[in-house]
Parts: sequence; structure tokens; C-alpha cells
Amino acid sequence: MSDPIMIPNDRNEDVVSLFNYAFARPYSGNKLVDFREMLTIVQNIGEYDNDQLMGQLSIIPFHLNLYGEIIPASGVGFVAVYPEYRQRGVMKRVIPTALEQMHQNGQLVSFLEPFSQGYYRHFGWELAFDTLHYELRAPYNEIKGNVNSEITGERELYHVKRQKFSELMIESDASQLDPKPQNGVTFEQLISYFNQEVAKDHGRLKREKFWWERLMRRQPNDFIAFALDDNDDIKGFCVYGREETTFTITEYHASSVVADETLWRFLHSHRSNVFTIKGTVKPSQKVGHYLNDPQVTYQLTTPFMGRIVSVADFLTVFLKIHPVKEEIVLPIEDRFAPWNTGVYRLGNNYVVKHDELTQGTATNSTITPTASVQLPKLSINELSGLLLGHQSIDQWLFEHSDFLSLNQQAILREWLADIQPLYFTEHF
Repeated sequence: MSDPIMIPNDRNEDVVSLFNYAFARPYSGNKLVDFREMLTIVQNIGEYDNDQLMGQLSIIPFHLNLYGEIIPASGVGFVAVYPEYRQRGVMKRVIPTALEQMHQNGQLVSFLEPFSQGYYRHFGWELAFDTLHYELRAPYNEIKGNVNSEITGERELYHVKRQKFSELMIESDASQLDPKPQNGVTFEQLISYFNQEVAKDHGRLKREKFWWERLMRRQPNDFIAFALDDNDDIKGFCVYGREETTFTITEYHASSVVADETLWRFLHSHRSNVFTIKGTVKPSQKVGHYLNDPQVTYQLTTPFMGRIVSVADFLTVFLKIHPVKEEIVLPIEDRFAPWNTGVYRLGNNYVVKHDELTQGTATNSTITPTASVQLPKLSINELSGLLLGHQSIDQWLFEHSDFLSLNQQAILREWLADIQPLYFTEHF
């Protein structure tokens, strides 16, 4: 039995075999092709018993819009241990090794879709954001208002261009993207529009080329519908798949009300043979506004957990958008990422870390002589919950108000009042 290592690409079939045994639905077809391709891009951290892989996880690199800054981040996926090696502490050794690798990569935050929230909370991940699932059912037999009507004077909408999602790929090589497909919108147009939308939306992933390739390999039969203006510039798009009489929308963007209505009118035009439309949106969003008789149900879930990997670097980015007016002293404890443990002084345009961490509040007078707010010690879970936006400062203060004066509470509320919950739509 050895320590956790980075699994070399020539041993990727070890990971494929583990995944296909450990998960209820082994990959096949396009998903298996995609999985093998992804294993050459991600970093696989695992532990062997002689020549037998016992368990592993994958670090999936990407870039994320965090409060308007595009930062390096990572996802944790493909986590599995063979049953005969469970309860032997394999993941207790693999996860800290993976965190160290993420730190070396310069990845500031990490996300995962847990099988057990309590399990990953132990290692520092915390609930990150909510997702609203909707299901729109027939009858949605009429859409409100008239469009393109000289009689009513209603506004004109954009026109729609529909094509196969995979038409953005070279037919002869399904792993490469075609920059100029013969029929439809170019890949460069799509990327340009998508990146503009990402820049507006806290928590969105700025996709590298390999990520687009992955989506298209996994959804080869899906369609993409673009809302285009008179210059054929993209104003919105949706990606959807169809199974019998159900549409599943896997991606949806609309830059304006006009683009939104254009896409929903297009979806509504399938009403003769599509009786259910499913998708996900932010909790603050709703669907069905343009429909006269929407039959829609919602389910709120919290599918992802997030974790700050590098506190000092994360705070440096965070303070650009959420500056402090008074110095704050922030003691942090992180049992599985020890480089994060310490006392942080936050001020106007600076983050200073001291390695000493006292049991209660930060009391070293050489460190905090002018601090207006000295917080009690926070776990990495608490810090991640607060700064990623899932836990409000009012919730946190309700549990810790005895440690802080009313003036200190007011300073913290002002500092963290405008945090928006992030919205991460990808799947690993």
C-alpha cells in the first residue's frame, strides 16, 4: 500500500474500470468516449495497493467568474473506492493530497456534487448555492399577446436559428470544434456571446474549448436555438434535448426580455407534440410568464458544495469587489489545508496573514492594535459559506452575536450585505 499519487495517463484504464464498477450506471457510447478524453485533461489522484487501484478522485480545472474576476478554480469528480477497500481511510488520505495539488495549481475554490453533504463538510466543503428545477406541463395552449403585428403595434421579436448542437463540430472528427460550420452560427459567435454573459453572472464558468467539446460529445442529438437580431448577432440561446414528448433544456441564456420571449415563443411552437418542458434556473427566476395557462411546478435543491482552497488569494480577489472600511481580523482554522490556518488582517487593499491562531479571538496586540472588528475563530466551512454567498451574514451573526458589539456587527453587515449567491450550472 502506497501514499496517494497522481495517476499517469498510461494508467487511465484503471480509473475507467473503477468508475464502471463503483457506479450504478457505467458509461458507454459517447459518454465513455468523453470520460476517456476527460481523463487526459484532469488530474487523477489515487492510492494503490501494490498494482491495484483502491480509490481515486479527479481534479477538473476551469475558470470561474467570481464577483467579476475570472479566477482559476476546480471541480472534484469521479470519486470512487472499490468496496473491498472502503473503511480503510483511502479518501481521508486522497482528499488532503488533492487539496494540496489544487493549491499548487493556483485554484482558489473547489466545487463538488456530493453523495453525502455531511461527509464532505468534514473536509471543509460547504453548501454553495441553490438551484430551482421546473417542469412545465401541457396544457400551455396559448401564448400571451401578439407579435410582429402591424394592427396591434406589438414589438417585433428576434428571429430564431435552430441547428444541431453537434453541428459546431467537424463531422469527421467529433473531438474538434468547427469554427465555420456550413449551416448556422459560428463557434466564435457562440463563444463571444457566452463569455459576455459569463462576465455578468457571478459563479458562472468561463468554458475552455475542451469543456465545449465535452458537452457536445455528451449531447450529440441535442439542438441549439439562437435568438438573432437583424445583424445575426446572438441575443440569446437555449440547448435542449428531446425524449418522446418531453423537452429538457440543459442551457438557457437571454440578454433581454425580447430575447427571452423570442426563445419561449419558439419552445411554445412545439406544443402539438411536446407536452412537458424541464429545466433549471436561479431561485430568483421563474418561467411561464409568456404563457396564458402555465402549468408549472418547482423543486428547490442544493446540488453543489464549495470550498475555498486558498484563503489569502481568495480574500485578495474578494476585497476588490467588497472592500472593508474598517480593519477586520479574521482567524481561520483549516484542518485539511494547513496553509489556510492563521490570522488574517483585512484592510483597504491589503490582506496580511499571521501564522499564529489563538483558541478564541485574535488577541495578539502586535497583530491587532487598530482593528475595529476581531472575529471569533471561523472554520473553513463557515468562511466558505459566508463568502461564496450561501450563508447570509445575518444567519452567521445570529449564532455569534455574543462575541461582537453592535457596532462591530454593523461593520460586518455593511461589508457583506451585497454578496450575491453564485449560480454554477455545470456538471462533472
